[in-house]
Amino acid sequence: MRCGFGFLFLLRYRFAGREIKIDQDRLNSAFTSARNSGRIKCLIVSYKDNIYKSEYFLSNAQTQTQDIMSVTKSVSSLLIGIAIDKGFIPSVDVPIDSYIRPLVPDLDSAKGRITVRQLLTMSDGLEWSQMPGPSEFMQWMTAPDRLLYILNKQIVTVPGKTFNYSDGAAHLISVVLSRAANMSAKEFAQRYLFDPLGISSRNWTADNRGFNYGGVRLFLYPEDMVKIGMLVLKKGKWGSEQVVSENWINESTSFHIATGDVIPYGSGYGYYWWRSSANNYNFFYGNGYGGQFIVVVPEYELVVVGTTNWSGLNEQQTGELWYTLMSIIVNQVMTSFHR
Repeated sequence: MRCGFGFLFLLRYRFAGREIKIDQDRLNSAFTSARNSGRIKCLIVSYKDNIYKSEYFLSNAQTQTQDIMSVTKSVSSLLIGIAIDKGFIPSVDVPIDSYIRPLVPDLDSAKGRITVRQLLTMSDGLEWSQMPGPSEFMQWMTAPDRLLYILNKQIVTVPGKTFNYSDGAAHLISVVLSRAANMSAKEFAQRYLFDPLGISSRNWTADNRGFNYGGVRLFLYPEDMVKIGMLVLKKGKWGSEQVVSENWINESTSFHIATGDVIPYGSGYGYYWWRSSANNYNFFYGNGYGGQFIVVVPEYELVVVGTTNWSGLNEQQTGELWYTLMSIIVNQVMTSFHR
């Protein structure tokens, strides 16, 4: 029953022999905070195998796909894992030379030795300014040849040593995948990831050479994002099918490199998954510009998805919107589930 004087209404579940308590008042308050922001499009909380609570705050948030921005990178990570599972790519330690050189015959040999692992951990060593800014993202996106724009950059740090967030690195991942599988990243995703999850054809923008952007411009519904989060939570299994190996899920979501705290709640990085801990919760997440999130809290079997409408906002306002939604997820939604 609900009591006065600040007592909490709690639902209780068993998890690994220990009791999980769900603070409904706190969870409801999280949704109120999201609703009052005016810019958060949706908030979805999946617990165990089901949507526990969800709300769409803005019109068309449920009925229109949205560019999930850099959450695209987390999808690309899954695609690389599938490509390795199926033998299209030998391992994360394969150099990119054999995939890239046919496209860029004068490729510098040092750049050819950059590995898939170094691209996945944002430690390729190529000069790039994005996070923290000033960002050259739009300069790259409007370049006559986006592939050459990346590969014309100089190597300024030893590959594998230093984190430097780069959409250029993520785009090279898409190029490598496409070359290895002899199909576009979009086609590969549809065949090996989306179809098994019951996700029909989605738009994924391509560059001037026809390569889908490895780090942005994949358009999904929030429900698609929930499915992807649940797939990762379930160690790559969907129903009776192992869509991506458990080994890859464990490896890709593990800590591989320190980020230098370039963003709040983002001190560690896996393979295109950010890692963090707060309020004694350990979690990892796909993270998109302006506040597009797939947050996974394995210990509590939680997946939290949130999206925003950042259109028309300046950089500072967009950053504030990102932080607002992330704070709601970390400090209100997560802490609604406790022991």
